[in-house]
Amino acid sequence: MNFYSRFFELAVEHEKSRKDGIIQHRRYRVFFTTILGQLFINNLKAKFNSKLDIKFYTLPESAQIYYRRALVHISFNRTAMNRETIANIIGLKDQNYTNLTKTIETNVLEPLRRNGFIDSYSKTDGMKDVKFIIVRKESSA
Repeated sequence: MNFYSRFFELAVEHEKSRKDGIIQHRRYRVFFTTILGQLFINNLKAKFNSKLDIKFYTLPESAQIYYRRALVHISFNRTAMNRETIANIIGLKDQNYTNLTKTIETNVLEPLRRNGFIDSYSKTDGMKDVKFIIVRKESSA
């Protein structure tokens, strides 16, 4: 199926005109309302910085989801998140906190560390929950 899709819509507004009909000031507006235009805007917002190594796609799904949702947009070298926050980001619903902690370590943080997406992580006891401290290089964000 072939169809024509415009990249953008263009509108002209006459801001100021004289009595004899000559326009002295116009405003041009560009609307990216089409799918192609929305994809263009998405690329501009990403600033072409979504360069991921091919080995990223060999990670477990939960590690990929966590990296995309939590780490790719954070530019801090050291990030602290508690167990419940990480579970909410990934979508884990396990009520057994021991299993949940082990799942986060083995399926999320350890594969990210092994493949070089994070430098290290450590686990500490927080005030209400277990807290994971994730350390990355400056250039990995």
